[in-house]
Amino acid sequence: MVNWERIEGGRLDSVEESAVLDVFQLLIPDDVAIYYESTRYGTTILDRHAMEELLQRPLTCVLERAEWFEQGSVVELSAEGTLLIAECVCAANSFVVLEHVMSKEAEIRENCKRGRDVDNPFEKGFSPPEREYEIYRRFDRPVHELLRNWCGHRAVSTSERLLAAEAEVRRLDILVAKSIDVVREHDPNRADWLDREHDDERIRPEAIRPVIDRPLEPQEIPVRARFRDGSY
Repeated sequence: MVNWERIEGGRLDSVEESAVLDVFQLLIPDDVAIYYESTRYGTTILDRHAMEELLQRPLTCVLERAEWFEQGSVVELSAEGTLLIAECVCAANSFVVLEHVMSKEAEIRENCKRGRDVDNPFEKGFSPPEREYEIYRRFDRPVHELLRNWCGHRAVSTSERLLAAEAEVRRLDILVAKSIDVVREHDPNRADWLDREHDDERIRPEAIRPVIDRPLEPQEIPVRARFRDGSY
């Protein structure tokens, strides 16, 4: 009883647990170790020798840094030990994990561009690209960054994301300009409308900040007229 109380104190957050589940599903067979079997967030190691082969190091490297106890031939690990097992297995088998992450991100990238149809016990219908990106940003990306970190890849910093975003906006600006030029050869009016809309509806830094404005008087509300050709 004392041993169980000793290893039951820790916990994993939602990101850590999702990453651990990915590692166990990808790399750790059930006859080697089982996550969350005997204690909450803990790991039950059934085959010590096979686990050391997956870790590519002695199991003592993990046991020295976490709470654990032995029960016959089985090793019971705490939540901290579970994280160490997942991290070490990732580091030793990084190619498999990174391939999994890239495959998932390729699928998510398509969903973030086109949306997807959802059909499960909790919801049915179409999930638009905006919602898919929010799901990725809140749930998938933190897990993927943790897995990459365990594989020895540093997480992308905020400044690097900003630089990449600015470069991507510039690339897309050039692509849109070339596309509008092609449209202009056949439909100048529509090309002018696309050009104006692309410029007028840019998402600028000041638009990201929440601004609370006073209610407009009726005469202050701008009016936009849309013509039959689609222009304003």
